[in-house]
Amino acid sequence: MALMDQSVVRNAVQIIASNGGQLTLSELLNILKNSISPLSTLNVDTLQEKLNAHPHLFELDEAGRGKHQTKVMLAFEVQICEQSRKCNGFPICKALHICKYFIQDKCRANHKCSFGHALDSSHNLAVLTELNLDQIDPRKLKDWIQQQHNRRSRPSRPPKICNFYNTAGGCDKGENCLFLHLCRYFVNRSCKFGSKCTRSHTIRSNRNSEILREHGIDLRCNPDQILDIISDDQHQRERQPSERLETDHSSHNEDRKNNMTPGTPFRVSAKSDRITLHWKNVPGLCSDFEYQIQYKEIPDGRWDIYRSNVSHDTSRVVVSGLKAHTQYSFRIRLIHVKDGQEYPWTAESNVFETTESPALGMRQLSTRIQSGNPERYLLPTRRSMGQKQDYKTRKLSIGSDRLCIQEKTIMLVGATGSGKSTLIDGFANYLFEVHWEDDFRFTLLNLEREERERLQDQAVSQTEWITCYSIYPDVSKLDYVLHIVDTPGFGDTRGIQRDKEIIAQISEFFHRPGDKGIACLDAVCFLVKAPDARLTPTQKYTLDAILAPFGKDIEKNICTCITFAEAQKPPVLASLEKFRLPHQNYFKFNNSALFANNVDKDELAHNFWKIGMKSFDSFFEH
Repeated sequence: MALMDQSVVRNAVQIIASNGGQLTLSELLNILKNSISPLSTLNVDTLQEKLNAHPHLFELDEAGRGKHQTKVMLAFEVQICEQSRKCNGFPICKALHICKYFIQDKCRANHKCSFGHALDSSHNLAVLTELNLDQIDPRKLKDWIQQQHNRRSRPSRPPKICNFYNTAGGCDKGENCLFLHLCRYFVNRSCKFGSKCTRSHTIRSNRNSEILREHGIDLRCNPDQILDIISDDQHQRERQPSERLETDHSSHNEDRKNNMTPGTPFRVSAKSDRITLHWKNVPGLCSDFEYQIQYKEIPDGRWDIYRSNVSHDTSRVVVSGLKAHTQYSFRIRLIHVKDGQEYPWTAESNVFETTESPALGMRQLSTRIQSGNPERYLLPTRRSMGQKQDYKTRKLSIGSDRLCIQEKTIMLVGATGSGKSTLIDGFANYLFEVHWEDDFRFTLLNLEREERERLQDQAVSQTEWITCYSIYPDVSKLDYVLHIVDTPGFGDTRGIQRDKEIIAQISEFFHRPGDKGIACLDAVCFLVKAPDARLTPTQKYTLDAILAPFGKDIEKNICTCITFAEAQKPPVLASLEKFRLPHQNYFKFNNSALFANNVDKDELAHNFWKIGMKSFDSFFEH
């Protein structure tokens, strides 16, 4: 019996990973019985029992579909080591030694990549053997690792079917059309013409594939899975107005109510202040419907309605504003927003728990550098191999270096004295969820010796190095890796020659391969002080020179961060407009209360703190 259990588990892992990471229980059973002789007598009940016995390997989601159609997914992730050159190898390190950009199909070094592209190296085979993944085709294994990210990040609203394409005249936009060119009856599995249909049934045509990728739909899913994704939402869009009216009237029918309850919510992820939920949608709804979420603390809490409802075509929500290290349960129902009709609640969910506040754990790992109230702690950063003395570039990181395919990079640029250093400390306290009432604050800045010597000279930039601070999601409130690139301030007393050196530093940093540089840039944050009614031509020249290596594509990703801002419209906006500098996307920051005394009842400082945290909320939502 033990040998049979081991055979079922090992083969089930390999089959699921080789088939896009998800199968129904019936599909998995058929493959096991037909491909492995000793398992030919296996039945669905026994298989389900064996999979449920290994919750660390398998995740089963029945969601009202019946036992045979229960979805079976792998419950673990394959990690990638970001310190492969320095770690001690297997079994101490149980992460893959491979280029993470190769996994994403983004590596530009190809066979010259120093991190390697071989999943079948001796170290990787040892890791994969322990995970029962060593017998999988490396190409399929790579696809599955990448698909883990794609499934998490796929938008809940699928692409639309082109209505014009499904008319006698057809669509005149051709390759420029933004919608899928597919037979709408094929999508709903009701086309009577089959292969003789004059409209396309080819999901993976070049143009359809491109649109599906843009919506985050993984093309390695089988055609039925892709149709499942796009067909539920498509059904409502294609109905005639009279049919919608009929549905609205029928919503008052009691029989209809029984089909208007979504699936019981389950947890996708949890942080200290929020839990992400997912559920199975009710198909065929119009925009008059919304999902309402209730939650309560366990064991003695009362049901509270979450502050905002969720659109009818969404099956995921992030419930924020929760307490750290606290248990909650949830339930969901549909409501008709126009006539107030309310439908039955789902069954109460399992109990889910938020994590401990990252601030408390991080304080224990940090070094106290200043007493008082609040105390100030220097965050624990580790240096990567990317430090380069001649160009004064370096990389520091906080948190686990496990596989994190989703990452974002922001670069801060601004004149000397524009407040970059304080803004970075503001980022740190926001990301680690420090509250006004806490008796401590964090600082992230880790200055080199020659930088500390210049602290007293306000006319000279105290930042001499380009530093990339990488903050991993296991220690922050974000669900992705955030890289903050801090650059020296331009326009100090050393003149234009120093500004040219900074530009060369930045260009070098973003063009170095591997862990010595940064591969991509998501946003450039241009810092200006709110009171500056006039900007100098030097500031415009310097910003243009810094952005030049990245091309014109980066212009749409420029955010203006206005520091020392107050409630009124910042005077600096007029200067930005005059010099045609980016100002459409701007965010106001005032970090004057960041290290302020919070023992005295200073309402002004407290208000500035709240304004600062709201500014960071807006920034990351953008």
